[in-house]
Amino acid sequence: MDSALRETPRTALEEPTLTWNPVRPLIGFDKDETIELARKIGTFDISSKSEPDCCSLFMPSHPILRGKTEICEAVEARLDVEGQVARAVAAIEIHDIESEV
Repeated sequence: MDSALRETPRTALEEPTLTWNPVRPLIGFDKDETIELARKIGTFDISSKSEPDCCSLFMPSHPILRGKTEICEAVEARLDVEGQVARAVAAIEIHDIESEV
């Protein structure tokens, strides 16, 4: 199944709760088109390495594929988003990569 088709139920659940417009540049591509584009722009080799990425590190073992809006909204209402953002901003570290090489 194409990744765009797998994303549709989750995307439909997320969209009504967002207060910003997400950028989903690859949503209309199937896997072969995405691989072809990655090769064309030079990112295929690095993305093919068997390193853990955020998807595999933080993916729940049993993700909900077709959630219910009211349940998501109830859970999100309990989140301290402003506090989480404030802590993330306070923990920002800036590194000058060129001077560290």
